[in-house]
Amino acid sequence: MHDGEKAEKKKEKACKDKEKYDILAPVCRKDVQKGLVFVLDLNNNRRKQMLKIHFRHALGLSGKKVAEMAEMLWSHMSVLNIPIVASIAGDVFCMCRLN
Repeated sequence: MHDGEKAEKKKEKACKDKEKYDILAPVCRKDVQKGLVFVLDLNNNRRKQMLKIHFRHALGLSGKKVAEMAEMLWSHMSVLNIPIVASIAGDVFCMCRLN
């Protein structure tokens, strides 16, 4: 493989990664706004996406277990003062903070 081909493949991968980020970033942001309880109910793959995309925590996520992912999300969300629960039931809006 020549240097030109490698550079082209690297550029294509970067473009695909950016497209994926542009699609997933708004979804992750909405999920985080729903609160910690909602986020912890997601599967581990979605939690990893959230850590990578929303919290920009990209290293060392492949071998993490469910409990480790939950702890990481808890720590990230508590620093940002993200609500534990944010729900709308009729006209009543309830937000409970981690503090």
